[in-house]
This record gives sequence, structure tokens and C-alpha cells, in this order.
Amino acid sequence: FLVVGVVAYVLIAKSGVVQPVRVRTSVFSSVLEGGRTVLHSPIMRVIVMQNVAMAMFFMGAFVVCIPLVVREVFAGSSQDLAILNTFNSVGLVATILIMLRVGYVRRPGRALLLSQIVGAAILGSAGVSDSFPLYVFAIFCWGLCGGVAMPMSRTLMQELAPPEQRARVMSFYAFSFMGAGPMGTLFCGYLSASIGPQNAMIVCGSSMFLVACVIGLMSRLWRFDGQEHGSGEVAA
Repeated sequence: FLVVGVVAYVLIAKSGVVQPVRVRTSVFSSVLEGGRTVLHSPIMRVIVMQNVAMAMFFMGAFVVCIPLVVREVFAGSSQDLAILNTFNSVGLVATILIMLRVGYVRRPGRALLLSQIVGAAILGSAGVSDSFPLYVFAIFCWGLCGGVAMPMSRTLMQELAPPEQRARVMSFYAFSFMGAGPMGTLFCGYLSASIGPQNAMIVCGSSMFLVACVIGLMSRLWRFDGQEHGSGEVAA
């Protein structure tokens, strides 16, 4: 794939297409400008808030708590962890394929919040699973919810961002997730050491459930209508 990309770049360079002159800015300035744009939009602001919460509680649980449960609770091996991750990925991909088939979601904010609320409840239920097959099934269902949450949040950010600021807004969106991720893993690591990985999963699920409910009640994200926004269509 890298070779194909290099060849494509060379062909573009030889095509004679004149590229518009762009003012070069630093990466930090671009992210900062995208952050200012996000903060001035009430809906984009709460999407970034839920994005940070998802990195803290969902990403932290995925990286730390879920593997610890496999090893410490079910005495699983690396093969068991591979099976678990496979089922999670299958659930994620299956939902994304369904979303591609559906193609249009009129209320993406509602779909985002519902997927996170259900996903948080499933993560908590995985923390009380007493058998490995049931645990794998819960993580599979959690992956199904992730297949809705991730496309919906990105769709909303892309649709709401001004065209000239779209790249900067998306860079800030990615920065908010990747920046909060290490804090989430650290939080889940200390929490697992204190109360055990299963209880840590319950805490993470409950926290994400609370965040999603508060955002749904206190913001316009639940009532956001893609057609009223004027985009004509909100692609999945």
C-alpha cells in the first residue's frame, strides 16, 4: 500500500494540476484554531465532551480492564484475548456495514447518545459476567454499539464544521480523543488495582452512562435534526 501511495503521488505531481497556494501554519496553531471553532458551536462542544469521556472510560476499559479480566478472572490465555478482540472487532465492523447500507440517519445525535447509553450498560454488565462465553458475548455487543457511536460523532463534526475549518476541527476532535486516552488508561489502571478490573468496568460503564444522560438532557444534541440543519443528508 505504501508503494501504491508513492506511485499515486508521483502521478499527481506529473499531471500538471496547479495546486492553490496555501499559507503554512504550525500544527499547534491549526489545532488551536480548530478548538476555537469547536468551542463556539454548542453541539460540537458537547460532542467533544462526550469524545473525551469515551476516551477516558471506554478506551481505558478496553486497553486495561478487559484484558485484565481475561487473565485474572477467567485465567485466560493470549488466545482467549485474541478471540475476545476478534468478536469485538466483528461487532464493530458489522454495525458499520449496516450503517453504510442504511446510509441516512436523520437524528445522528440521538443515535450517538443511545449507542453510548446502551454501550455503557453493556460494559457494566460485562463486569458482572461469571462465564467467559457470556463475557465475550457482552464485549461483542459492546462492539456493535461502538459501530454506531464512532461514525455518528465524526459525521456530526464534519457536517457542523465550516468548510474552510473542517480539517482543523477534525484534527482537534482527534486530538481530544487521543489526548484523553492515556489519562483514561492511567485512571483504569489505578482503579483496577484498587477495586479489581470487573468493578472498574462497572465504574467506567456507570460513568459513561451518566455523562451520556447528562449531555442528552442538558444539550440540543438529542433534538438535533440533520434536515433542519440544512445539510440535506447526514451520511452514516
